[in-house]
Amino acid sequence: ARWNSPELGQVPPDVFVPAAENSGKIRAIEQIILTKVLTWLQKRKREGKFLLPVAVNISTDHFFHPYFVADLRNTVKKFGIPSKYLRIEITESIGLVDFDFAKNIFEQLKLAGFESSVDDFGMGFSSLSYLQQLPVSEIKIDRSFISKIENEGTLAIVRTIVQLAANLNMQSVAEGIETVEQLTILRT
Repeated sequence: ARWNSPELGQVPPDVFVPAAENSGKIRAIEQIILTKVLTWLQKRKREGKFLLPVAVNISTDHFFHPYFVADLRNTVKKFGIPSKYLRIEITESIGLVDFDFAKNIFEQLKLAGFESSVDDFGMGFSSLSYLQQLPVSEIKIDRSFISKIENEGTLAIVRTIVQLAANLNMQSVAEGIETVEQLTILRT
């Protein structure tokens, strides 16, 4: 999501998302984003084009809303898009809020056919023990690790995260690859 304000110009997500969370507007913004994504997928489907899963970041506030999963199911049904084409991304700190409730929501998402992803993995302070208890299918390695991957210590952390994901039968995704060198190191 990007915000092009007539007064402020381009406002980056790391500025307007916290403001939206603090003002209680984040759910409305995420609903707009979900609608745009599903409209795009619906158009591709109508045109007979190949569909790929699209990841959408969901805030903690939205994730823990009592009707989150039901609303999400109804929204994809309204657009005629199978739930497998929408991947729900949530930051790893979600487990710190209310682990048992979060686990229940992830299980509901999985039962409804949605894939889930732990975003910005390695940046939070949560315990690794919760990861193997959540029915998520993907770990997204934070871009801060990728930008410093030539550093021996950082590379060791990235290798560990990739191995952890593989051992838990999850995919690992690296965010923020910007150079051929970074890509080569990751492929190795």
